[in-house]
Amino acid sequence: FLVILPLVVLGAYLGLTTLPGPLAGAERQRFDWAGLGIVGLFFVSFVIALDALDVRSIWLGAIAVGAIVVYLRHARRAQAPVVRVEHFLINPYRSLWLSVAFLLTGGIGAYVFSPIYVRAARFGSEALTAWTVLFVTVGWTLGANLSGRLQERDAPDVLMMAGCTISALAMVATAGLVGSTAALWLIFVTLTLVGFGLGVSTNAALQVVRVTTANPVIGRVTAAHDFGRNIGFSGGTAIGGGILFAVMSSRIAEIELVRDVLGGVEVAASAEVAAAVAAGVRTMLLVGSGFAAIGLFFAWTLRRWRIRQVQLLSES
Repeated sequence: FLVILPLVVLGAYLGLTTLPGPLAGAERQRFDWAGLGIVGLFFVSFVIALDALDVRSIWLGAIAVGAIVVYLRHARRAQAPVVRVEHFLINPYRSLWLSVAFLLTGGIGAYVFSPIYVRAARFGSEALTAWTVLFVTVGWTLGANLSGRLQERDAPDVLMMAGCTISALAMVATAGLVGSTAALWLIFVTLTLVGFGLGVSTNAALQVVRVTTANPVIGRVTAAHDFGRNIGFSGGTAIGGGILFAVMSSRIAEIELVRDVLGGVEVAASAEVAAAVAAGVRTMLLVGSGFAAIGLFFAWTLRRWRIRQVQLLSES
């Protein structure tokens, strides 16, 4: 975290000094600080509610829902809300961000929690554990690059459907492998495929934003889409951690030991801990594949919407 902070500052500086300014005709409005505060309240309560999975989830969930209601009223009254309602709740943008958000909700756990599996369930070395996240990252990069090339031939919404399908099937395959004594390299292959599907779909989604949005508002639409992506990132991490904690707590009586494992604290290797971690990761991946399948459904609805738009244009 401390290493990332200066990199973020450097990236912000380079972006401000080297990237081009607003496009010709782009909207220029005062920043919506009130809307940002409401969105921030939603994010905090939403993530903590998903992560807690206990009584706190009820009242935190109520706060999150209340923040949504308040923001919708605010967005309809504000001249330039931080996220416009039409960029979030009306197609093609609704199906677009929901597809990506559900896919990321399902797939990000494979990236975040795979080191815990390698270390605690397979007794991997510190070096091997540290390199575990590389496989999803490499797969994501390869998928994004291939997706960009295929968009010259294939519709981006079709590629989104393909990416969701690949990630969902790869998560099911990974879940089957972590519950067995399969070689780690096989698990790394399936994790790479999980990342590959994520890269294919998320890259294609950005292309959909580009081809369906006018230049004057493309910045706002892209920001709204990124907001939906962040819901998937944050929600997926919280849900994955909650599932791991719930499954492990049902198998290990000592709750503090569970917290130590999930917190990255070094614990004594034991068959009990290994079995509990494997069961938790397997359950998380199976649930994740279900989320990816929901993402596939919304990618399909986006595909249907775009086909209807083409038909309407040809008839007019």
